[in-house]
Amino acid sequence: PSPNMSLESSPSIHRFIPPPESSNRINIIIPVILLIFMNQQGLIDVTAETTIVQEEDYIRAITMNIEVNQSTDEYIVDTCTFTNCLSGAIDIRLSNGGKASVINSQFTGCQTSGSGGAINANIQSGGILTIDGQCRFTKCTSQNSGGGINLWIEGDDSKLIFGEGLIFDTCSSYDNGGGLYANIRTGSQLIFEGDCKFINCSANSGSGGGMHSQSSGEGSLIRVISELLFENCSSSFIGGGAFISAQDKASIELNRVTCIDCKGSQGAGLSIQFGSNAVLTISGQSSFTRCESLDNGGGIYFDIQRENVEIRIIGPMNFTDCIGRYGGGMHINTIYQFIIVMSSSYTFHNCTGYDGGGIYLSSSNIDS
Repeated sequence: PSPNMSLESSPSIHRFIPPPESSNRINIIIPVILLIFMNQQGLIDVTAETTIVQEEDYIRAITMNIEVNQSTDEYIVDTCTFTNCLSGAIDIRLSNGGKASVINSQFTGCQTSGSGGAINANIQSGGILTIDGQCRFTKCTSQNSGGGINLWIEGDDSKLIFGEGLIFDTCSSYDNGGGLYANIRTGSQLIFEGDCKFINCSANSGSGGGMHSQSSGEGSLIRVISELLFENCSSSFIGGGAFISAQDKASIELNRVTCIDCKGSQGAGLSIQFGSNAVLTISGQSSFTRCESLDNGGGIYFDIQRENVEIRIIGPMNFTDCIGRYGGGMHINTIYQFIIVMSSSYTFHNCTGYDGGGIYLSSSNIDS
């Protein structure tokens, strides 16, 4: 071990693979049974209960691989910087209640030919990933989905939790989710506990310039407790700021959403797609300013593709200077019966469209 590595004993056995590019300080807690080896690239294998990688700088480093597969174990990346990592910065695999956290870390210019320019994560069977503490993703790119983060979550109690102050700045993907791509399935959850900003992000040949999040299966949930901001985000397809979908008894709970200067088709600011038995609640204030759609819904587009959909808009909505072909501010599209409850104030100022400068509704079955 290097003089900067501290080793302590703990009661269980596990395997982690962190590949440090430099060695300012690494704190690793390990059990009595221990295996460490290093190759010419600085790869370290450690059996451990908890691993903490702290205050490290990774420049053009190989991917840090994190795998945690039991509930007593945790991996923490704290106050690290990742710069110009060419095959993604971190790959995370969590299962059986395993936990990992990325805290107060910066990712700049990281890229991949696959998905997840900075972070690629697969969370199953109760695994929990937390990304918190002013993490920032700047100019990260992917050739598939998730310019900044690509995420697959599956199974009851599996979660990704975003804390306060996350920023995706000038991230892009070739496919879906310029900043963030997330697939939430079979009872798992994506939770935004703090404010999250997507600035100048783009999906060059897909949906969701800032964020693409899709959920399916009973108990699956996308929840925003604070605010999502999309500023100057764009996509070549649906949802310039964000594309969000709920299918097969999944739910979406949004609080405050702000979209400024976003561009795309079918919802330049926000596009929300519904499958059967899906529920959407928007409880806080939403605003759409200078969002421009090449097709429908300059500000927001609701696409209801199956039956038994419920939309509850409790908070106020403001649309200013938005443009769309059908529905300058809002477009609702469906052939199915659905329920929409709008119980606050809705302002459309200087919004324009070929039909429906403010709202365009295409439906024959509405309970309101």
